[in-house]
Amino acid sequence: IVLFFGFTTSFWSQTTRAEVYSLNLFFTLLLVYFLLIWYKKLRTHAHLSFNWLALSFFVLGVSLTNHSLLIFSIIPAFIFFILATDNKTFLNHKKILTILVLGTLGLTVYLYLPIRSSLNPALNWGRPDSLAKMLVFITRSNELGSTINLPGFSFITNLKQILLFMLSQFYLPLVILGVVGWGKMWEISRKLSIFFFLIFISNMSVSAWAADFSQRNLDLLGYLIPSLAVFTIWILGGVWFIWQALFSWLKEFNIKIPQTACLSLLLVLPIFQLLKNFSSQNKQAHTFAYDYAQEIVDTVKPNSIVFTADDNTLTSLWYLNLVEKNAKNIKIISASSLGLKSYLEQIQHQYPDLNIPTTNQKKSFKPEDWLQDFVNLNSDKYPIYFQYANLPKEIQSNLVPSGYLLAYSKTAVKSDNQLIETHRNYLNQKSNFIKSRKTDLVTKEHFGNLFFNWGVFYDRLKRPDLSFQYFMSALEIDSTNSRIYTGLGKAFLKIGQVEQASKLFQSAVELDPYNDANYYYLSLCFASQKDKESQKKYLEKALSLN
Repeated sequence: IVLFFGFTTSFWSQTTRAEVYSLNLFFTLLLVYFLLIWYKKLRTHAHLSFNWLALSFFVLGVSLTNHSLLIFSIIPAFIFFILATDNKTFLNHKKILTILVLGTLGLTVYLYLPIRSSLNPALNWGRPDSLAKMLVFITRSNELGSTINLPGFSFITNLKQILLFMLSQFYLPLVILGVVGWGKMWEISRKLSIFFFLIFISNMSVSAWAADFSQRNLDLLGYLIPSLAVFTIWILGGVWFIWQALFSWLKEFNIKIPQTACLSLLLVLPIFQLLKNFSSQNKQAHTFAYDYAQEIVDTVKPNSIVFTADDNTLTSLWYLNLVEKNAKNIKIISASSLGLKSYLEQIQHQYPDLNIPTTNQKKSFKPEDWLQDFVNLNSDKYPIYFQYANLPKEIQSNLVPSGYLLAYSKTAVKSDNQLIETHRNYLNQKSNFIKSRKTDLVTKEHFGNLFFNWGVFYDRLKRPDLSFQYFMSALEIDSTNSRIYTGLGKAFLKIGQVEQASKLFQSAVELDPYNDANYYYLSLCFASQKDKESQKKYLEKALSLN
């Protein structure tokens, strides 16, 4: 069963990512393990038991420096278990002091931030080079208004969706075994069963609040790993119960079956899971990100400024620039982070030769105004390129297609059919290459979105022929991306082809049944067809989700 969990999409997909979630799972299970040892020692070697509890608080401090939100979410479960096991622990001043000291000692991992920041690394987000800046950086206290928002969905609805999705990671027989395992745990120790259930439900609740529900959201899978691990423990309990019951029954009828032979049958599950997911999770010789970034570097001029619109492009270019020391000396700026003043400070320190617009603290800051000022101040000295996104109109009218990017021209650009045709052939060649290769979901989504955005770009240039061509290319690259179906549906709805739009929105609903926007657009289709009953039904569905 442990091997089965190891080969699930949820866990395996996190082990091949440079993310915090695998380490978070390690810390969570280590904390559970130490508390269970403390629980056991308390009854057998009481004088030594506190050492394990103290050690668990040190690990808790360290784990908070990895992913504080996920660890904070399970602290109520740990407090319950400690109080239910030995409610005198928090009445002993010496023990409380020891716990606080060890927990604080674990948090000292954060001291790496000011030490490393003071050495001026290439990436110095927020410059936490002092204690005060470090605290601001950790708590994000200067950006709470812009980074923390109430979710735009029903929490209960999201929780149900996540629960159903999580259970779908296992098979129905294993789900039943998990329920049986929790029931047997309840019979053996209600304290333990409540402890594990609190970890399970608190982790799921935080996931429902903090992560958008989408089966494509790998971060959601990362958030849910602790809950999935707990459910695996329950499955183990169910297997153990069935195993014991089966052999007791066989023993009663004097039927002898080698246990080794029976145990080997259990290996069928992880082997099946391994074979099922190997092709999608195997990243051997997977160079799409590298090739994509190299293509961008090859098409831009030396000493260029490149504004990226997504993390895939940003981090891939960072790698070529900072690790492989690309000779073109490209200056890479994240357009999606311009609303963070700490990031603007990083740009100033990272690229001191650039002319950075001053920000007036008294008036509301607008990233689009900063971007326009930046272009005006630097376009005479540096070539500037943009990955297509929602750019100011003044900038958009001065953009020329250049490879995967758009090059900025100091004068407004007139439509050049030869240039557009050359670029169309270039993108068609890239599209055919991607479609001919076996790619993973992240790669499909990235290039699908890239071609979709070119469709939006040409739509805004009043070129519907090219717009639809790129929309269809996006669909061919990533045929299970509901966003593309929604975008195409909106395009058809805009030109009055309601029936075609309705089919596309229906396809989007089938792929993503929890997105309220698609039901809203369907209601518009039926409104234009004077079908008030269907219009009302889909509006009510949209409201139930958001």
